[in-house]
Amino acid sequence: MRIIEIILCAFCIAVILMRIPDSRHKKHIDFISYIILTVFLVHLIFEGYRWQMIFLYSFTVLNTISLFFRKKTNSCSPVKKVIKAGSGLFLIFLSMIFGYYFPIFVLPEPTGKYDVGTVILQLTDSSRIETFSDSSLMRKLIVQIWYPAEISDKHEKAPLMVDENLMIAEFIDEYVNNEFLSCFFSDYFKYIDSNSYYGADIINTEEKFPLILISHGLGTSRILHTNQAENLASHGYVVVCPDHTFGTAATKFPDGEIARFKMPVRYDNGWRDMNNSLNEYGKIWTEDLKFVIDEMSSLAPEKEGISIKNRIDLSKIGVAGHSLGGGAAYELSYYDDRIAAGVNMDGSLFNTGKNKILKKPFLFILSGINAESKKAHKNMSMNEEQLKVYGISKEEYEEYRESETSEVFLLEESVLNNGIILEAKEAGHYNFTDIQSYAPNLIEYLGLTGRTDVSKNMSLLNIILLDFFNTHLKFESSNIDKITRENPQLQLLRQF
Repeated sequence: MRIIEIILCAFCIAVILMRIPDSRHKKHIDFISYIILTVFLVHLIFEGYRWQMIFLYSFTVLNTISLFFRKKTNSCSPVKKVIKAGSGLFLIFLSMIFGYYFPIFVLPEPTGKYDVGTVILQLTDSSRIETFSDSSLMRKLIVQIWYPAEISDKHEKAPLMVDENLMIAEFIDEYVNNEFLSCFFSDYFKYIDSNSYYGADIINTEEKFPLILISHGLGTSRILHTNQAENLASHGYVVVCPDHTFGTAATKFPDGEIARFKMPVRYDNGWRDMNNSLNEYGKIWTEDLKFVIDEMSSLAPEKEGISIKNRIDLSKIGVAGHSLGGGAAYELSYYDDRIAAGVNMDGSLFNTGKNKILKKPFLFILSGINAESKKAHKNMSMNEEQLKVYGISKEEYEEYRESETSEVFLLEESVLNNGIILEAKEAGHYNFTDIQSYAPNLIEYLGLTGRTDVSKNMSLLNIILLDFFNTHLKFESSNIDKITRENPQLQLLRQF
């Protein structure tokens, strides 16, 4: 909870407790009630309302009405006083609970020596038709770029979500199916800033900066990798995150068009449908990343308002991705010679085959659950009875087994080719994104993240990513052995 909210809660609790005894405290109660009204107005002006506090606001309004319109004689019985006090405390408690589970969070500060600028662009790939649009237009992407910047007094920190909290609103709408409610519940994100400055000039040095692409997971957004991007940029990288159109919760374009999610994983015919849909979407993800690299080499200053074109070192390009984006990072690293190093954050591979051995530096960071799954898949087998129980044909099972064992084989082969497999034992799938900071207690309760300290986990992930890219794009000494020694929740794996 924010400071003025805490003060308001404290005064409201005080006035409730003072009402329980006889009315000898009337003058004090009136005085504190005026303070409550004043603090409430100050809160609205300087901190701003948010829905989590609606029950606290309700009590404040009722208390104010009581202050100006109550009867001169108080004829309430002791029982009624206790009931009223209990009801008031319950309202305040509800707001405290909602404030606890849906906080006004702050992303960790970048740790590098540079301030960070950011800009958002629309790019159109004239070589690809948008297959998920009825209008058959060319595929277009929203990309966000973070870079080392020079900050002046005219610059202010950019909001975390510059597109009207759209991504969170669309996610909520999947559950409440009501546009008003989804906008209402996501409205408080307007109070949350990033650690970068929109439109700031790239820092004025002769130095060229390596390029890193970050690819989000299916159904999420580039926004969930803001902290990772900002931290890398603060250490001298240009970082680009595309929204994979129709694969995000929602993407808003400058003309107001909104591209909503249209890439569901299909399960109609079991594993084959799931595998085919992920292969299809993964190919689109990979082509998006290739296109973004092409565009980064031809950006014109007048196009994005910052002179970035000649400040990117295109001989040093890395890629990272989460979930499906992690699979795309592997594909791009395998097929595109421009990629020097890559990272897959808890993602499965797609279009697997034992001939797709990657001979480049590549880091796999796996959650504990994912690592255990890989270990189980390495020597998996099912008899006829088990196949009947799961309703799987022998042919389909053999296809599934081949795909899963091929993926394990590729991971283990990567270790022999300058690769790293790192198991984060306590992490869950979404501990590799910023969503763990949005509503950490609720998200952990839902099982989306592991039982880890959010700030320490985000800091550790940033340390790992920075160390890996510093090693392979800036040719510095690796500290991965030291990092794993100092953090026992991490384990280096050579095989499963």
